[in-house]
Amino acid sequence: MSLLQFHSQLCDAMRKEGVEMGEEYRPGSWIPYCPVAEEVPKSRMAEAFTVLRDLKLPVTGYAMDIGLVEYSPVRELFSFMLGNTFEA
Repeated sequence: MSLLQFHSQLCDAMRKEGVEMGEEYRPGSWIPYCPVAEEVPKSRMAEAFTVLRDLKLPVTGYAMDIGLVEYSPVRELFSFMLGNTFEA
């Protein structure tokens, strides 16, 4: 929920600045996703499928922060901590 609330606040701030966004990025339409590989070269496609085949699903974990990056090359523009900030 923290991520979706942050997304809604970000969209409100952008709208107030006159920044238009596509319908697919608006609250209620946007679906968070986390790609793990993009633009895999054909020469490494078999290796990528081997990794996926051997992966035990579902993968469990947790998110600690979310960031906005620019690429290519990758450069972090912004980072936002999610949830509680206490140490376990």
